[in-house]
Amino acid sequence: MQVVDFLGSPRFPTILETLSLCPVVLLVYLLDTFLLKPLTSPLRHLAGPPGGYGINGHSAQIMDLHGSTVHDWISTYGSTFLVRGPLGIHHRIFTLDPRALSHVLNNTQIYFKSPLLRNLVRRYMKEGLIVAEGERHKLQRKVAQRLYLWYLIPISALTVRSNMAKGLKPDQKLRDHEITGQLSTFMFAGSDTTAGTIAMGLYQLAKHPQVQETLRAEISGYGDNLPYEQIDELPYLDAIAKEVLRINPSLPGTVRQTQQDDVIPLSQPVKLSNGKIVSELRIRKGQLVHIPIEHLHTSKGIWGSNADIFDPSRFLGSEHLEPSKTPLTASFSSTSTSWPMGPTGPTGDQPGSIEPIPRKTSIPSNVPSGPGVWPNFMTFIDGPRRCIGYKLALMEIKIMFFKLIKDFQVLPKEDQRVWRWNMMSTRPYVEGTLYAKGSSLPIIFKHLKGEDETTSDISISKEVE
Repeated sequence: MQVVDFLGSPRFPTILETLSLCPVVLLVYLLDTFLLKPLTSPLRHLAGPPGGYGINGHSAQIMDLHGSTVHDWISTYGSTFLVRGPLGIHHRIFTLDPRALSHVLNNTQIYFKSPLLRNLVRRYMKEGLIVAEGERHKLQRKVAQRLYLWYLIPISALTVRSNMAKGLKPDQKLRDHEITGQLSTFMFAGSDTTAGTIAMGLYQLAKHPQVQETLRAEISGYGDNLPYEQIDELPYLDAIAKEVLRINPSLPGTVRQTQQDDVIPLSQPVKLSNGKIVSELRIRKGQLVHIPIEHLHTSKGIWGSNADIFDPSRFLGSEHLEPSKTPLTASFSSTSTSWPMGPTGPTGDQPGSIEPIPRKTSIPSNVPSGPGVWPNFMTFIDGPRRCIGYKLALMEIKIMFFKLIKDFQVLPKEDQRVWRWNMMSTRPYVEGTLYAKGSSLPIIFKHLKGEDETTSDISISKEVE
């Protein structure tokens, strides 16, 4: 900065002059941040829950994986409402509206991950696929899509070879820090998230013996080495894998920050505090949109009254297998077309009779259309940033369940209560042991051939190296 003296000659300000300007600059910043921006925010008339003026705003309630507060907000304010960031001065959109979510997730040139989220992920995955935005993300994804075999062969050599292809311009090649970021990303995305999902899936099977027995009946007629194409066709196994991913998403939610002023369309109009009913919302550059995956998956308005209950039958179609055509050892009736509910059904803890299994699985007919790999199924996000390895993850989960449930009965440790927390991905822990022991999930495996039962403590590292 330069100033002009009384003779008209430019000069640098003195230290005293600079210090005297600091309070003025600070005052302008505070007025802009705490007064002008909130008062002129395009979201200021959007209804929302009270409070949010603390250091964390509404973040604590949104990130609580076990509370009902956010669902109460949804019941009160609808699918789209205002939430507040730190000190209540940062206005944000919280939405389950399918049109709004599709708009945000598909316009990746406008909506980026927030700097706070990117910096957190960057600590573990450098400048890899999850952190990258814009043109660098497109390039990294293009390279990564050439590697679906990435988990089976050395990805570093493939990555380097892709960089050495003839005719590539410098800006079409991955940079060194992007290559190391890709390796870190693949290691995390290919193991940590799937491990947590499998752990919680085994816990759900242990807590629901009827579901476990029905799955065992389906797979018991097959050998130990079933080709993966056939594993993918087992209907009840497929239904269980989907339900585990629905009710225990590895990513409970995420946020997107707009890089420019934008207008977000809504499928469900909202009434503003000034009385206007609008079907679109203006959002200002720098404001955030919450994408609440966990709350979307457990919304009773979307998934029905039992949305928060583990129930694989929601993914079963109505067409049933005939007994003569099924390799299962259990007996089946072609007349029953529904699952029993209650203490002996798939959501209860007491074993009951094994029910008929449909010939194929389907998305529940009562689930409305929405974004995701399947309608309103956002475990793998959607749009150009949809998880490129979701089919591999689904297959890994199915293979683990197939192998383990075929030979073992999985039982819970009744004296321990399991909760979930979010550290980059959702992880289980035993009540009262999180800070002392970290993520863990004790489960009893009882061999079906009569051998003694063993207790396995399925542990997930507290920190990704």
